[in-house]
Amino acid sequence: MKITKLLPLAVALLLVCPAQADIVQSEQATAEFSVTVPAYINITRTSLDSALTTTVTEIGADYSSLKLASAMNATFHVATNKKGDKVKLTGKCAKDTNLTLFAAANGTSPVLVFTNSTYAVDQDAINSAGAKGAGNGNPNAIAFDVTAVCANDGVAAHGGSITATAFADNVITYTLNNGEYNFSYTMPTTINNATFTTLDENGTYKAILYMDHVSS
Repeated sequence: MKITKLLPLAVALLLVCPAQADIVQSEQATAEFSVTVPAYINITRTSLDSALTTTVTEIGADYSSLKLASAMNATFHVATNKKGDKVKLTGKCAKDTNLTLFAAANGTSPVLVFTNSTYAVDQDAINSAGAKGAGNGNPNAIAFDVTAVCANDGVAAHGGSITATAFADNVITYTLNNGEYNFSYTMPTTINNATFTTLDENGTYKAILYMDHVSS
């Protein structure tokens, strides 16, 4: 008698339970990782430099020219991971860094003016020397025609190409693709004679090159 009453209940429970085929199943799950690489630029002076200091070995007749013991050279290494990044080259006077020394230049053949580190020199004298004007208009400022060699550092894995070079307001600006570069600037063993007279007093003449990142 008791068994008979339980059978209908058992049948009802089976009818309301969901079928096994209706259970949601997944055959794949994923986890995505990400790493953020920040913008990077590093500017250094390299061991490729030759002499940064030299001496005068000969003064021409009538104080008309200088011959130096050796050419001077500075090389900057730039590494950047940002396409379209920019760096700029400027020249400053050692005695007064408010004075610019690239008084006349273009992107491939800049003119760098050296000034007497003992005596005050004004910007007009620097501009005259940079423009290769008559030496009597630029006392204590003498000009060097600079050879600039600027390219990627030659390592294939580093890549890199300079996409633009511009000269404006006494600044040379380079636009770069991501990569690594060497910027080399060489001062020859002779000055630009038109900028040199007896108004250029004895002493040490200096110029400072700056390679800076241009913030975007």
